[in-house]
Amino acid sequence: MRNTRILGIAPYEGICTLLRQSAGQMPGIELEAYTGNLDAGVEIARRLGDQFDCIISRGGTANLIRQVTAKPVVEIEFSACDVLQSINLANSCSKKWAIVGFEPITKNAKLLSTLLHYELTICTLERQEDAEGILRNLKAQGCQTVVCDAITDISAKHYGINSILIHSSSDSVMAAIEEAIHICAITARMREQ
Repeated sequence: MRNTRILGIAPYEGICTLLRQSAGQMPGIELEAYTGNLDAGVEIARRLGDQFDCIISRGGTANLIRQVTAKPVVEIEFSACDVLQSINLANSCSKKWAIVGFEPITKNAKLLSTLLHYELTICTLERQEDAEGILRNLKAQGCQTVVCDAITDISAKHYGINSILIHSSSDSVMAAIEEAIHICAITARMREQ
């Protein structure tokens, strides 16, 4: 039986490292990981995707990759714990802060807000271009810090807003790899039938 070939496309190098380390612990996996956010990630998927059984990515990049490939795309989920760690850090660093990101981030933030009775400013991005307008408005309202994804992290620096990047935990990365293996096994069985 041949190894499962997985292409990892991550918004920052830390996730690539976690992907490589996690895959290295699992037999029968060949994983190559590259750093590429949004359009750069899509370009990597277009260029290399056909060589792999499955693609793993995160957030807005995963959503864009799904639009350009027939390969299964597994998303590294943002766990509530991943978001909560960043919220706690923001609370200790800044009086006025907000959460800005694509829906995979903000859905967990809204859940935490409800469960923990936190009053949070949560801004959901529909497109990458939305980040600049939202950040401009937050800056005008006196916002000093944003808890965010990789694309918002870059834009926040441009506006002089501190940013706290939400990191994916090793558990979130391992869960994505396990899901990719499962999907690839189902796909292989369907091809055999």
